[in-house]
Amino acid sequence: MKTLLFVVAVAMNLVPQAQDQARIGSLRFSPPKGWIRAEASGPTVAIFVPSDLPSGKTCTIKIFPEESDKDGFRPWYNRRWNRTITGGHQILRMSEMASRKMSGIDVLIRSGAYKEGSGEGYILVIGLSFKDKFFCVWYQSNDFDYMEKRQHEVYEMFGSFELVEGGAQPTANPTGNPPASGATVPPVKPGESPPGTVKPGENTPSASVPNTFRAGLWQEDSMGSARLDRLAEIAKLIQDPKANTVALLTEAAKLCGFVIWTEERAKVAAALGSPPLFLAITDTEIKEYAEMFNARQEGELVNLISAIDVIFKGVGSSSSCGPHIVSWLRNGFISGNPSVRALTHFLHQLYFENPQKSGVAFGENGTVLDSIQTLFILRVVTEEIGGPIRKWIHKQQNSDLFASLNPVPQEPEAPGWAEDAFVGGVTGLWEATIGIMDAGETVLGRANQFIGRANALLTVAKFIASYVCLKSKMWVVQGEPLIRTTDRDPGDRRTVVAKFSIDGFRITDWMKDNRALVSLTGLDLDMEKSGDLKGIETFWMLNQNMLPTKQLVWAARGSGGLDKVRTNDKGEARVDFDGAPQSKVLDRQNIIAVEKQVWIKVTPQMKAVEMKQDLVDAVLGAIGIRGGPIGFITPLTEMLYRLKWTGTAHMNLRVRDWIEGENIGQFKIEVKGNGRELTQSSAIIWNIDRSVEFRDVGMKGSGGQEVQQVDPSILGSLSKKDRADMEEAMKKFAEMAKIKTFEGKIPGTAKIVINDNLFFRMPDGCEKEAKEDRTSWIGDYDGVFVKEGPDGTFMMFRVDLDLVKKTASVIGIASTKVKYFKSGGGLKAKGDPYVGIFDDIKFRAPFDKDKPLVIPLQETPDIYTPGWMNYFGSGTINFTFGPLDKFNGQAIFSYSVTKKVKK
Repeated sequence: MKTLLFVVAVAMNLVPQAQDQARIGSLRFSPPKGWIRAEASGPTVAIFVPSDLPSGKTCTIKIFPEESDKDGFRPWYNRRWNRTITGGHQILRMSEMASRKMSGIDVLIRSGAYKEGSGEGYILVIGLSFKDKFFCVWYQSNDFDYMEKRQHEVYEMFGSFELVEGGAQPTANPTGNPPASGATVPPVKPGESPPGTVKPGENTPSASVPNTFRAGLWQEDSMGSARLDRLAEIAKLIQDPKANTVALLTEAAKLCGFVIWTEERAKVAAALGSPPLFLAITDTEIKEYAEMFNARQEGELVNLISAIDVIFKGVGSSSSCGPHIVSWLRNGFISGNPSVRALTHFLHQLYFENPQKSGVAFGENGTVLDSIQTLFILRVVTEEIGGPIRKWIHKQQNSDLFASLNPVPQEPEAPGWAEDAFVGGVTGLWEATIGIMDAGETVLGRANQFIGRANALLTVAKFIASYVCLKSKMWVVQGEPLIRTTDRDPGDRRTVVAKFSIDGFRITDWMKDNRALVSLTGLDLDMEKSGDLKGIETFWMLNQNMLPTKQLVWAARGSGGLDKVRTNDKGEARVDFDGAPQSKVLDRQNIIAVEKQVWIKVTPQMKAVEMKQDLVDAVLGAIGIRGGPIGFITPLTEMLYRLKWTGTAHMNLRVRDWIEGENIGQFKIEVKGNGRELTQSSAIIWNIDRSVEFRDVGMKGSGGQEVQQVDPSILGSLSKKDRADMEEAMKKFAEMAKIKTFEGKIPGTAKIVINDNLFFRMPDGCEKEAKEDRTSWIGDYDGVFVKEGPDGTFMMFRVDLDLVKKTASVIGIASTKVKYFKSGGGLKAKGDPYVGIFDDIKFRAPFDKDKPLVIPLQETPDIYTPGWMNYFGSGTINFTFGPLDKFNGQAIFSYSVTKKVKK
């Protein structure tokens, strides 16, 4: 697909077409064939209309002479647009501004719809910047289809643009017939592409047609791409434990379309963007879920679906709510509602930025949800099911009053978290639940049963928040690091402790913040609410190599299995770890000390036989639940059991290891990029997530040797030519001596991870049926460092050090075999079973992916092993990828080479 920039760049240098030419200022051009100059044309604007324009329709092209602006092109365009929409008409909708740059030409484009009589008018405003001259072109009509039909004639006009000398002076205030200003709201035409969009499948115009107009760059709401960009940024920033999680989560909630309430349902802040979701997140929930997010509390999508099914099937559904939820999570970014698109985009970005993620986002049962994803998903899903249930309850209660002289006492009803305007439309569960309720049998007193279920459903997010009262911490009894031996004997022993307890003060705070639940459930306010979680089974997981010979630590003999470590009376689970013995005895005269880490995660376990969670019982018991309304507490407890919410403890255990060899190298690079282009009817979302880590690689060293000087008497005995040749050779050897080269050999290990995914959707131009394509590339190599493996895996690691210029040239590349998943058929995607770390990306200057990475050299004596020198460095590479290289990403890399200094 060619871009507008290519067209305009060519157009400025093309010989004009052999048809009648026109001129405005210093711009000469050929108007579209069959279009005639309007009488209103003059020195300040050239206006053309189709000669065969049907009665009642308007369609014009207006070309204005060049202007200049000391503030630059974009400020000029913004003022030009503002002047365009101040002609007395009411603007109805307008797109975000699209921009392109190529061959010295800048292009800015924006479209809008405005009120014209009893109908609408449409306008496309194109700004061009070339050699400090700014040009403006309007294309407008009162008939969308007619405007779309003749768009290619307008685009072909750009191919005749030519600058000529002696043009008129820049005009300060060109005239015309603009529409007027107004609030920026969603799309130019609901369900349609903006003016100037050619649908896929239609005949493509000539090579000079600026295809950018139909490249799907239009954002329908007033926040546009800025909203999506900020949400992507928040998803990244919020992963930092030092970030202000509450502030970031508050901003994200508003950008996703949520209104912020207090627990008393008073509005704190309105939603950002349009339209709102008409759903509320409370300020208390934001604080509680932010704390749980920082504590890495999480659950799985499949378990959340199972929990919601307790209610969905309990009110009569014969199927699971899962397909509705998964369909939204996977396809919500092509919703007609910009806030639904923003929310779905944020949920995906949280997944993309999560360092512990695996697999495809929301594409398999094992997808792990963090606390923020869980809150947002629950708020949408529970209200889309709970709203229709409440409506049915109210209708049934009225019927019961008329049908019985002795109405059954009604259970108290929990208020929902939806505004009056909320009518579902996000997942399809609203409509499905209405159908279920309407089809159900009307039974006297059935409302009470459903009130309990609705209350359980609408408050499950609140009870999950009670896990904020769960406290966990981990520590090492004897201190760190754990030191491995250099032989076949076990290393040091360290006792690691994970402690779980209930914070009574937090429970009191939680109950105060959730007073409505206290009165609803009949909580025991006088019960002891703090204490250690005694007798809880815990599961310990270590993130280290699965091969015993490659592991750093082992559970001490007699420790038992790590899947059922029970807490003692103090709520402490303890495990002794020994340094794993070396696979061979190391030469102590030739070893280097290396600091490593083993990540340990401890999770309270579920009772396998009873299918209940110790943690659920402990938390609910600690906050004083002694039964409450059976129709409420029973389904609530069942939902929490199924959810299997995990309050984990985690830490990095530092380990000092030893490596044998004269030169040892390390290299790590993380390549991340995400791009999106969303419209009401199309979407491209492309995530690149790759990493390579070479660990403890033996590096063969060469160069850097001082050149012996030749005895002058020997040089004097040579002929003039031989002496010159000798001196030239000595000069080359001296230059080579400045460079130390280290090349990765063996031993060593490598870990390569490829986790790319692409979603593409574009409506078909003829049948108007969506073409949809999902592609993912998933690969994971964790084994020995080898230049070329038997399965086609390839890797290379080399470092050249210039000790004079103090620079390092680093080569670190790898490719591995991937599982290639593809469905649909909308976009041709790479089907190669091997993916390289730099495939399909383009480095920005000063880096070139076909050349070594040249960065400043840093060097320091090794702090662990006297007599060794560390050479190291790091850097960041910005790159582009995707269609027309319009998406952006970053690669962060680091290297080190530790070399024994010869005495």
